[in-house]
Order: sequence, then C-alpha cells, then structure tokens
Amino acid sequence: HIHDNYMSNWAGIDASNVLGILNRIDIENNEFLNFSSGIVAGGGRAKNLVVGREPPSIVHGSSTIKSNRFSFEGVRPVSFAITLGGGEAQPALESWLVQDNTLTFHQLYCSDDSRPGRRRQNCDRNMGCGPGTCRIPAGFLAVARNFGGGAKWKPHTSYSAGETVVPQIGNGYFYSTARSCQSGPVEPIWPIPPEYPLINDNTCQWSAGGPTPKAMVINNRINGPALAQGFGRDVVFYDGANRSSVKIKDLVANYDLAIVAGDDCDAPTLQIVPAFRVYGDSAQYFPTYPSTGKFERCWQVIVSDSTAHLVQHWIATRAGYAAPSWRGHARYAFGARVLPQNDNGHFYLQTTPGSCTSAQVQPTFPAATGNTVLDGSCLWRESGISAGFTLPDSGGSP
Repeated sequence: HIHDNYMSNWAGIDASNVLGILNRIDIENNEFLNFSSGIVAGGGRAKNLVVGREPPSIVHGSSTIKSNRFSFEGVRPVSFAITLGGGEAQPALESWLVQDNTLTFHQLYCSDDSRPGRRRQNCDRNMGCGPGTCRIPAGFLAVARNFGGGAKWKPHTSYSAGETVVPQIGNGYFYSTARSCQSGPVEPIWPIPPEYPLINDNTCQWSAGGPTPKAMVINNRINGPALAQGFGRDVVFYDGANRSSVKIKDLVANYDLAIVAGDDCDAPTLQIVPAFRVYGDSAQYFPTYPSTGKFERCWQVIVSDSTAHLVQHWIATRAGYAAPSWRGHARYAFGARVLPQNDNGHFYLQTTPGSCTSAQVQPTFPAATGNTVLDGSCLWRESGISAGFTLPDSGGSP
C-alpha cells in the first residue's frame, strides 16, 4: 500500500516483481511532482500454469491507482504517467482500477526530430521548435504488450510451458499450456468456462486459465498549458494489448487526446478526442449491428453521429454478408436477404417473384448450399455465409 505521500523528483514507481507474483497493489492519494518514469504497474513473472481439468486457482486480484496527482514542472517525463501490465516477460494478469487521478503539465517540449539539438528543449506554442512540434511531453496511459490475458493465438507457433493466449476473436477468457508445444494450422474451438476442458491443438493442450484481466479507467483529468498540442500518443495500446479488456469512462483533457490501438482488429486504430470533450467507451457503441453489405473478417464498422464523432464500432468475426433477422408475418421483396433468428452462419435469399409474406413461425432454415425452404408465400434459398459481428466492449456476440 502506497498512501498519502508527497514524492518530488523521483524516477517513478515500478509496481512489479522479478520473481513470484505481485498482486493487490493500492497506490492512493499521493502527490507526485516530476515523476519522470511514472508508475509501471506489472504483475510479476507468474508462470500461469494450469494442470489437469480442474478450474485453476485465481491468484491474481484487483489493484488500484486512485486519487493521485501527477505534476510536471520543468522536467520532461519519459513517456507515460501510468503503464499497465509492463515489466515482465509473461503478460500481467492483475486487473486494475485507475480512477480520479489528475495529470498536469506546466511546460511544453520540442518534439522536432529534424532538430535533435532542440528535441528536449522547453518551448511555448509560438516559438522554439519547428511548426507543430511544440507539444505536451508525455502521454497519460500505456497498456503494455499482450495485456488482457496474452497474445492472440497463432498457427504453427512454438509456445513455452505456462504461456498464455487469447482467441483471435476474444471471448473473455485466456488459455494456458502446461508444456512446451507447437500449435496446429487451424485455430481450435475455445470452450467458455466453467466447463474447463482441455483443448487439443496439435502438440498443445490448452486449459482455460480464467477470465481475462480488466482495467477500468474512470474519471481521470489531464491539464496542459492553454492551447497546447497533445502528445500524439496520449492513451496507447501496445502490440497485442487487448482493447476489449480496458474500459474508459469520463476521461477529459484541455487539449486534443489521441487514443492509439495496438491491433488491426481493435477499435479504432487511431481516435482523436477533442479538447474538453468527456470521453467514454460506453458512448461509442450503438446496440445494433450492420444489416447490409459484405464484410471480410476483422473489418471494422464505424458509424458517426450528426456531429461526426465516432459512436459505433463493430468487428466482423466471420467473413460474409450482413442481413436483418427474419421476422414473422412480414412482407419481403424478391431478392431480400435474411438471417435466421438463431444464427446458423448462413444467409437466405427470397426467390418468390414480386413480393411475399412470411409465416408467423420461423421455418427451419437449411444449412446445405442452395437448399430452399417454404415460409408462408416466401421461398428462401441458402445463398452463402453470413457475417458475424462482435463489440470489443463486450468480448462476445450481441
């Protein structure tokens, strides 16, 4: 527990461990002046081994970074005030609450690579650097590589004993191998606990390791000099960091924030949050998913509201066509597409000339290629694979 301290001109706090497991850390109500390396919040070199078919012991818990005040006066910080899941070879499995913290920059710095002699010089927004390079000197939050349970599973890959992975499309759990092994060419079907079966994958046997760790980032404030230009990487997810494991609510700065994702299936890869706008993930998503168009796997679906701000983002988990769900006693034109209400991975084309009316009860839609089924005065033909969608916010299908 690190509570109620005033720390001036320290390098930082490395809340991690070389050996063993570090968990349940509480860093609260401190004042950090010129904390050049910030807080690196890790979790130790846990081997994460899961043996047999029994549910694993969940040794990791929840840690807190709350109500702290970071202030930089005349000292250029290294990169980020807070780094989650950093410092270890294995992905950190501790969950984190980052709440009610304030970060204040009193000085801007040059970021002009063409003038290396000035790169770390103080500046103001009107002079001292190349155009557009007098900036906030550091970011607020970095989420370390593979945070959220481990890297995404890959085919034909060597894994060490204790290494963890998450599915290519996250389901909210991570999986561990108890021995060194080589994955196969096709991603296995990942069971969702509490069943905890072993999953065979070439020479690998994966066991469900438990729910993926989460980070809640709530009600944090960032301040810089008037009309400051942002760092450009104010909230960063490094390669393999699981965006769906981090929930952001009520984050605001007095300059434009850049949120940078670490994976091409994350949402979105770069997002600019205007100055003074209160940002939160929950305001980003609508409760419905696309019902028209053809999608490739991992394509992002982004819709803007009337103010051109991002409000919806879906990821295509399965390549195919989007279509609305079948409705009873509804009129359908020739060529209309529907999906069964209980998704079977296929879409169906209405082939009755003109138009038709569906029955009150949904028919049994055939999965075989080109097969048809009669539905009231409609005749539906199986016409291909339907697209599947997920929200990174939920980690599962809608």
